[in-house]
Amino acid sequence: MTSARCESLLSVVPGLLLALLSCWFGTLPGGATALGTIVGVTAIVWLALIGAPHWSDPLQLGRRLGLVLPLALVAATLLSWSSSPASRSGQLGVLLLPALLLAPAGVARCWRNPRHLQIGLDSLSLVIVVVSVWSLVDWWRLDSPRAAMPLGHHNLLAGWLVLLMPLAIVGLHRSGARRWLAAAALIVGTSAILATGSALGLTAVILQCLLAAFWWPSLRIPFAAAAVLAGLSQLPRAMHVLSATDVSTKARILYLQAAWDGILERPAFGWGPGSTPWLIAGFLEPDPTVNPPSQVVGDLHSLPAQMAFELGLVGLALASGLWLLFLVRRWSTREKVAVRPERLAPLTGLVGGTLFLLGNAPFTVLALPLALILTCGAALAAGPGLQTRGSRSRLLFALLYLLPVGVLLLPMILAQVHYDRAATSESSVRTLDEIDWATSLDPSFPLYGARKAWLQGSLHGVDDDSARLALQSAELAKGVAPLWLAAGFMGLEVSADWTLDALSTARNLDPLSPLPPLLMALSQPQHPEAGRWAALALRLEPRLSRTSRFLDNPELIDATMEVLEASGQDGDLLARLRTATPALPPGAAIGLIMDREPALAFSLYGFRRRPWPATLVRLPLGP
Repeated sequence: MTSARCESLLSVVPGLLLALLSCWFGTLPGGATALGTIVGVTAIVWLALIGAPHWSDPLQLGRRLGLVLPLALVAATLLSWSSSPASRSGQLGVLLLPALLLAPAGVARCWRNPRHLQIGLDSLSLVIVVVSVWSLVDWWRLDSPRAAMPLGHHNLLAGWLVLLMPLAIVGLHRSGARRWLAAAALIVGTSAILATGSALGLTAVILQCLLAAFWWPSLRIPFAAAAVLAGLSQLPRAMHVLSATDVSTKARILYLQAAWDGILERPAFGWGPGSTPWLIAGFLEPDPTVNPPSQVVGDLHSLPAQMAFELGLVGLALASGLWLLFLVRRWSTREKVAVRPERLAPLTGLVGGTLFLLGNAPFTVLALPLALILTCGAALAAGPGLQTRGSRSRLLFALLYLLPVGVLLLPMILAQVHYDRAATSESSVRTLDEIDWATSLDPSFPLYGARKAWLQGSLHGVDDDSARLALQSAELAKGVAPLWLAAGFMGLEVSADWTLDALSTARNLDPLSPLPPLLMALSQPQHPEAGRWAALALRLEPRLSRTSRFLDNPELIDATMEVLEASGQDGDLLARLRTATPALPPGAAIGLIMDREPALAFSLYGFRRRPWPATLVRLPLGP
């Protein structure tokens, strides 16, 4: 095969990787599987290997800062990770950070000349059309309130389109099938963004349309019209925001307040990369009108806030400086050459993406980082040639980076493979064997140990060892309330001396859940505060008054009634306690089942693992 043929094939590699990750392996559900992790990591590393010869200035920031800023960001991330109380949460991201910084150069190398760039952008337009049509068909077929598939969440889909869709503008300046493909990508993509209902996504589209109307006078009318239509579609949502009735805005404000409290405690280097879902509950004050009980917050819905929380103000300053310098360099490059759509279209995508990421931070789903990498790569490819440092760069990159990183990644990936096998196995014995393998290969990952403890408890009965393992897993995750609740419930079964502490931690992390205070009262019914704990639980969930464990504690019932009578505002609860328990169907119970709804799965957002239903707490109803 000739060199020219190989280079032509290389030009479609970014588009193929985008299709793979955006249609399954890098989506919200697909990226949580072992195969999704393998494909996603391989895609990033492959692009980094292609871009390895440009290691001295991979983002074309200039001779002085081109290497210094990325290295400083890597160093700050390592410092943050090394001091993190939940370091395992960000281990994969830390290992891949150098590859992520090199990947845009790899994309630019695939599109090293105008012909290859056009082929690559055409392939992206085709992927945009496929994903957008898929989302609209599923939106109509499932009668969903918002378009979300195939990425799995409406904000993910909106951000993906905001970053990539402007690249199709280049095709509008061509003739024949390329122009029609580009027009289809823009029209169908805009329709998909409208169907997502993402306020920030639509706001970013309005900004991009205005930029496009200014930069390309020949296309001013259609882009201006699109901006007006998108703006009109935002008016109802804007009225909700201004009237302080928009639930999404309220949630974002709560997350920002939690992030600020966390930053104040560790301002310099933060709590560690990837630590948000494991630690943010310790700073969040949930609102019952916004947050459901036992919610695990996967991200802070603002990339700058999340970076400040995880990497500290030092990491935020370095990352922001690197990003702003990259945009400035691309703009200054544009000024030195003839104005062409290849140079302005990526900038349009990056500016819109910057606005979108101010209010979103879904970077654990690899389809979105890859979209950002491809847009940055297109901006680099449209500029001056990349600086190359020697033909041996790839060999050195493989030996000094890929080899040690591969050694560190292998047990983590194998553990996830065994975890997926356990989640899909129909044999209880094999399930326990597989989860045992996962725990031994990756012992610091909290979910594996927790799953092992729960399985042992359900198959062989709760004993001291399984309860202690559940506690150790909760301690690894620090701020994940359901793990503490499950550990406390297992501790209650074996009367462990740490039960009350575990349940108290669960209550502090999840104050809207009624289960922790009731279990606290049941663990120590003689405690002076037991009546108050039980009363709090019953106010949150009156049905708990019908649980057999509560009904079997007359002393606790009396203490609870004293608290309720003293308040003078709990007449309904008192009447409920004084009436006889009605007949209940056999097997009736109340408790907490995790991952019951796959789209809202605790495993998916808290740990980026596939949903796997499990009963954490079960309290039978009736005497």
